[in-house]
Amino acid sequence: MAAPDTSGVLFDLPGVIDTVDVPGEPFAVQAGDFFVDPLPAADAFILMEVIHDWDDDHAAAILSAVRRAASPGATVLIIEAVADEEVL
Repeated sequence: MAAPDTSGVLFDLPGVIDTVDVPGEPFAVQAGDFFVDPLPAADAFILMEVIHDWDDDHAAAILSAVRRAASPGATVLIIEAVADEEVL
């Protein structure tokens, strides 16, 4: 492993977690709702295809939850598809 001290937690709704096959250590899963449950503390967060599903107020709440869980100097990577509204 290129970074042997690296670990990860997949945080998602219980129904999603139940369908995920996680390879095991150093990776874990945690069921929860980011509007209700605290996110696990981390040095980096990857939000893939999450923010686009929500209006501005909910998106801000998600990002606030990430900020509360983020270590000082943490990295936040947001991965979203971007399309011209005229194409949609």
